[in-house]
Amino acid sequence: MHLIYPLVLSLMFCTNALATRAHVYYVNDDLKISSDLQQFTSIVTVKSEIECTSLCFSSKTCCKASYNPSVKQCMVDVINYCDGYIELDTDWKTFTKDKVTEPNCQSRSPKDCSYLSGQPSGIYTIYPTGSCGMFVYCEMNSSLTNSPLTVFQRREDGSVNFYRNWEAYKKGFGNPLGEFWLGNDNLHYLSTQANYRLMVILEDWENETRYAVYDSFRVGDENSFYFMTVQGYSGDAGDSMAVHNGHRFSTYDKDNDMDESMNCAKDYKGGWWYYSCFHANLNALYIQGQQAPGTGQVVAWDQFRGNDYSLRRSVMMLEKK
Repeated sequence: MHLIYPLVLSLMFCTNALATRAHVYYVNDDLKISSDLQQFTSIVTVKSEIECTSLCFSSKTCCKASYNPSVKQCMVDVINYCDGYIELDTDWKTFTKDKVTEPNCQSRSPKDCSYLSGQPSGIYTIYPTGSCGMFVYCEMNSSLTNSPLTVFQRREDGSVNFYRNWEAYKKGFGNPLGEFWLGNDNLHYLSTQANYRLMVILEDWENETRYAVYDSFRVGDENSFYFMTVQGYSGDAGDSMAVHNGHRFSTYDKDNDMDESMNCAKDYKGGWWYYSCFHANLNALYIQGQQAPGTGQVVAWDQFRGNDYSLRRSVMMLEKK
């Protein structure tokens, strides 16, 4: 006898409020799908990370899935143009497929969160020029501006390991609903298609919140080692990004900083646009409160709490000018 356990996927189209359904079920403990999936980002409860992988792999249109072991949920990102294999990042249990570039991707919309004005905050699929789609968190209710903001980095609870290699930072990792890095390729596509401001929100363990706004922010492609330009500071957090302007991205396995005597990413436990070495280190280790002086390996913003104080929260967002 074949035992069938039905599950229902709520398939949320990111550009409107319409929803449709597809059915996922098990036959003799094998995952089955009633029909191929269409373009959506959805969350479904599964039994294990293997089933999350299988759910993505069994659909020609699935590009990426992330598994949350604590609640046994699988987030599936589907874009209609995928091919290749699934890579498993066991550290954060994210599965991705290689994409085949589709010639009409550049005509797709929305290009960023500004195109979704009037929608609630949440996860949406956007299509920056040069990309065939990515999912992001759109912040629609920021106290800094009335414009929608596209989130590309968030630290808030230490649930995601940010001490990762070049390839991980290139592709992105984490969950847009929580701790998250969009990916340097995606950040390049997003930040170079138009003119953007950078918004940074910082919070310490005493519940004090500060912000920094930069009037211009742009990240180059991989050939430039994701060379970053950031200019035009305002805010009350202090300008800790100025020294990083005009520098390349580094990880522990690819040292592109300006200090020939050390690897800033390896020594200070992050992936960042280090010079020699940092005033901001928002992708470093997440530790509650003050760290031992002189280590500098924590989520830090020097002009706010110094480079040995691990901040409670950081969010980096882009606003289209």
